Amino acid sequence: MPPQHAQQLCAFARHRGAHLMYRVVRDTLSQSSRMITEGSVESMRDLGEDSVDVAPISCWPDHHSKSADGLDSTTPVLRRLRSDIKGRSNERSIRIIRRAASAPRSLHASNAVSSIESLPLASSLQADAKALPDMAHKRLSTQVLTYAYQTAAKQLLAAEAAVRASKSMQGFGKNLDHSSPGTEIYQTTCSICLEDAACVRSADELCVDRGCQGWFCRHCLGLYFETIIRETPFAVPTLRCPSCKGFVPPSCWQARVKEETVAKWQSNAENLLSLRCGSCDEPGSLLFPGPESSESRECLVRTAFGTQEPEAAAELEQKWHEFERGQQSAATLFEVLLGMWHPEYSHDTADGGKAPDDFWVHFSAAAKLIEDAGLRAVLQLAVLKVFPKTETRCCHEPHCFRCRIATHHEDMSCEEVQQQMSDDLEDGVQFCPSCGVATMKTEGCNHMICLCGEDWTWEGPEDE
Repeated sequence: MPPQHAQQLCAFARHRGAHLMYRVVRDTLSQSSRMITEGSVESMRDLGEDSVDVAPISCWPDHHSKSADGLDSTTPVLRRLRSDIKGRSNERSIRIIRRAASAPRSLHASNAVSSIESLPLASSLQADAKALPDMAHKRLSTQVLTYAYQTAAKQLLAAEAAVRASKSMQGFGKNLDHSSPGTEIYQTTCSICLEDAACVRSADELCVDRGCQGWFCRHCLGLYFETIIRETPFAVPTLRCPSCKGFVPPSCWQARVKEETVAKWQSNAENLLSLRCGSCDEPGSLLFPGPESSESRECLVRTAFGTQEPEAAAELEQKWHEFERGQQSAATLFEVLLGMWHPEYSHDTADGGKAPDDFWVHFSAAAKLIEDAGLRAVLQLAVLKVFPKTETRCCHEPHCFRCRIATHHEDMSCEEVQQQMSDDLEDGVQFCPSCGVATMKTEGCNHMICLCGEDWTWEGPEDE
């Protein structure tokens, strides 16, 4: 190892936890020191015949002697690892006296012991017999140190990467804080009521990423969002800025409305995924509960994502941030999750609307991490469009969410089932008088509530 490389190794260790690395290397060397030293003697004996008298180990420099700093005198790199280099290097302590190719046999303690007395260079070898094992020991100590350090460094870097990935996963589902620090209120004209009032700028409150120039008083801003939510009881509408019509993140508008409005938003999300159970005949919702469930966030993260590579965790975190800000669709986020859990899945080989094995286990845990009920419902709806074969949460009864029937209709596709239902019904399809959307009644009374919020009456006989 050249001196400059040893300096870089020690400098890197000091900045990456040298106190821990020092203990790891010290313990490794202390366990292998005697084995390496004894192997060096056998390596010397393998070089020749019996004519050279090799000095016993007890005559060598004491490889267990301690220096002033408490380190072995034969481990100079370890001493430098603990000390401050200050530009000085002990080149002799790390200079290689032999090529690495001549060193490995010294590690094999099982080699047959032979003398080297009959070698032609017996006289010179006899003079160097005491020095050579010590130099070989230093060389091997450097190799052990380097290997131990590299192994421990890889473990530390892997642990750091796992921590970063875990932190990225912990942020999945959280509402981000988009408010600008030090938001100021100005006396100006409100863009909604057109009255002179204390107003906030939309770019500071709602449209942080777009630089919107709208000005609104707090009363009008709260009333604006409350009206939209109240008038869409069976939908989760996209809440947009009244000025630039851009998407408003949940944390921005929820800070401007009353608590009952947030509760209404939760109810709307449940209604969006409503489904009557075919077993107990009770209306319910497929929406998974949020973080208020009894399971800890750490447990949900492990169930949903397990151990992911830092790159995959960073990509998922980025996709969530884009989805939470309205910059990414729920279908795109769903594809990222599906690729993470089932990379081998292909829509061409889909099993008739059934999700792959264990998909709902992972997705239910991931859905419980999402704080906003609207975002959770929209993401789950994107999943149900691809995998409509599901089951109710109350009785675990198999249902097809697309066809709204209490079976997975294994022998028929969803298109065939819907066509059959339309043919069986006389006047099977009617249209909402408000928005004109085509509506099919599957059960219940003739009172219809459209997704747009319109109440109307179905023309025809009521179900018993």
